[in-house]
Amino acid sequence: MRIKEIAVESLQSSMVAAKDVLDPGGRVLLAAGRLITPDLRLALQRYGVAKVYVQQQSRENQRLARVEPLITGAARIRLMRKVRSVFRAFAAESSELDMEQLQELSYAVADELARRSHLLLVLEDLSYVTNYLYAHSVQVGLISIALGLALGLSRQEMAILGMGGFLHDLGKLTVPAHILNKAGKFNREEFLQIQGHAAAGYRLLRKEQALDTRVMLIALQHHERYDGSGYPWAITGGNIHRLAAIVAVADVYDALTTDRIYRKRLSIREAMAIIGGGEGRLFAPEAVQALKKLVVPYGLGEAVSLSDGRRGVVAMLNSTNWALPVVRIADGWLDLLEEPQVRIVHTEQGS
Repeated sequence: MRIKEIAVESLQSSMVAAKDVLDPGGRVLLAAGRLITPDLRLALQRYGVAKVYVQQQSRENQRLARVEPLITGAARIRLMRKVRSVFRAFAAESSELDMEQLQELSYAVADELARRSHLLLVLEDLSYVTNYLYAHSVQVGLISIALGLALGLSRQEMAILGMGGFLHDLGKLTVPAHILNKAGKFNREEFLQIQGHAAAGYRLLRKEQALDTRVMLIALQHHERYDGSGYPWAITGGNIHRLAAIVAVADVYDALTTDRIYRKRLSIREAMAIIGGGEGRLFAPEAVQALKKLVVPYGLGEAVSLSDGRRGVVAMLNSTNWALPVVRIADGWLDLLEEPQVRIVHTEQGS
């Protein structure tokens, strides 16, 4: 990653600040790692800021013939067991609650992902149905760390994101199992009980004096929405803690792309259409933009139909644009990065 100085008037919404921007009094106007938004650009101009240092990703394209999962199966099992033991200890009000190991695992995951040359999210075949609460918690923690990495956050912030993701649904311990596992629609009373899990998780975590306050806020605010339509406080935009807003996107993405009792999982493209449609309305723009950097819309080996009538299979991914892969067709190879007039119009699962 390179750093470049850019005039404020030339800042684009896809850019990420590489260094803090301070006012004359030392107050942070723009924190390193923040996605540049039109509102932020206008605010910088009002304060007379002339130039900003931004992150620049290398544009040298690489073709990838395989994609690594965020973590290995063995590492996922270790995390699942630790998250489950923490949840059970809270449920039993045990004095043997050990959060340190979970925190160490969170740091270890952050360090591992930071060493990757490419960090991608693909649609994995993970069995969530029988252990949904624990598996979902682990996956949200992993995705949150990856989003933090994409945003250029510090090692500590990424670890806090991991902890917040692992524990964001702790409050569901207070919701009766028959409601959590209900296949049909919730009635009003049941929905209010479900909504109560955010505040309940905060109350449980607040008892842990050594726990970072940001982890508690993530549990409390991961269902708040940018426009104030969320819960429990219906707060808006900048009133939502930045890390909670990131976990909120990870939470929704995983919920949409995994099988639930009441519906089958959506494709990555369907999920991204929903999340993208909520950018700046339901979800923090920087978190949505970070997710777009990580998501691979067409999986390796996926059968596709092209706009020129040909059919093929996704064979490799282009690192400068995951949405334009290399497709193996009947008479050879077609690199969509080099053939912009041809696009994917259908997949084996649909458009």
